[in-house]
Amino acid sequence: MTRPQWPAACALLCLFSGLAQAADDRGLHGAVGLSAQHDDNLFRLPDGVAPAAAGVSRDADDDGSHRGDLTLSPFVSLDASLAFGRQHFGLAGTRRETHLQRYSAYDTQTGDLRARWDWQLANDFDGRIDAGTSDQASDLQDFLGSRRNVLTVRNEHASANWRPRPDRRITLDAQRYRGHNDLPERATSDYEVRTLGVEGGWLTSLGNEWTLRWRSTQGRYPNRSIVALTPIDNSYHQHDSDIGLVLRPGGRTRADIRVGYAVRQHEQVPQRDFEGPSGRAAITWQASGALSLDLEAVRDLSALDDYDRLFAISTHYALGAQLIVAAQWQASLRWSEQHIDFGGDPQNIITQAFGQSPARRDRVQSTRLAVTWLPTPRIQVEMSLEHSARSSSRPGLDFSNGSAGVSTQYSF
Repeated sequence: MTRPQWPAACALLCLFSGLAQAADDRGLHGAVGLSAQHDDNLFRLPDGVAPAAAGVSRDADDDGSHRGDLTLSPFVSLDASLAFGRQHFGLAGTRRETHLQRYSAYDTQTGDLRARWDWQLANDFDGRIDAGTSDQASDLQDFLGSRRNVLTVRNEHASANWRPRPDRRITLDAQRYRGHNDLPERATSDYEVRTLGVEGGWLTSLGNEWTLRWRSTQGRYPNRSIVALTPIDNSYHQHDSDIGLVLRPGGRTRADIRVGYAVRQHEQVPQRDFEGPSGRAAITWQASGALSLDLEAVRDLSALDDYDRLFAISTHYALGAQLIVAAQWQASLRWSEQHIDFGGDPQNIITQAFGQSPARRDRVQSTRLAVTWLPTPRIQVEMSLEHSARSSSRPGLDFSNGSAGVSTQYSF
């Protein structure tokens, strides 16, 4: 894979800088930027384990002893909008490349393009229709060598809101995702997911909002399997329902609480069915004009494609603070901890032959400090430090890593 052409990226920056003055007049906006990040444990390996010993692909001139690497990622994005009365149309696109200095086999190129229509009929009906496509090109590394694979994801979405009263709302929402891989070896990862949902919301006299939501999801993974030697149809049907409440006591505090229940069923493999409660609670407090604090707790239930587990129950806690230090300086600090319980018995040929492995439980902790400098309204520079660590009940999965990065962005 060729190295990035940084002079060309700089030329793009100069070119789009010339459009900045006229961008607002035409409804054209965009940004160009570059981020650089060094991670001292890129592949999340246990202490003392080198990438070469773990089978990580590397460049021919590298001995595979280095656990860290420098990642450079330039990007460019454009967003054009046009309005006709109450109808608003938009087209947005982004192109990003990710280049690793030492492990260039893991370089990626991504691009996405999305069109949208925000529609409104009278004062009671409004919604959005949008569609997009995204592509991610990366190399598949195995015993056959390196081959380029392009994952293409297409998405269509439509929503409609009816407001019989200013404080009442009924929303219908439909969405479809389709993922396709170029390489036949990746065909087991092709998918199609369709969702259909309805939500009702109403505002109280105190400015709080209640919501009640139901959603149905159908996933088609006709070639997906936990064990590649026994391909089966892993398609599923899932129902989610939840109730939510948004509180705004005192004007400076916002509390967003949501509690729900999810049930997933598989047609051909009912032993993979699972269900359970989920929920989220987030509180944001604007302590002053310069300082805000937030607290979040989330319980989520999600499916897995592992050889000995089917789903994961994750409990996530986070604390954050944002501070405006001066007119051009901002700082943020965030700490999070996640507990993950892996459950379910896939009952495949491996578990039947060797038995189900002991239950796995992970704990992941992360702390991130970021400082943002805004020398002008159009230029943003962010510097960040982050540390994360995982402890697992399964041997060989513990790791710790630290990263330092800087990102720049010019908006026009």
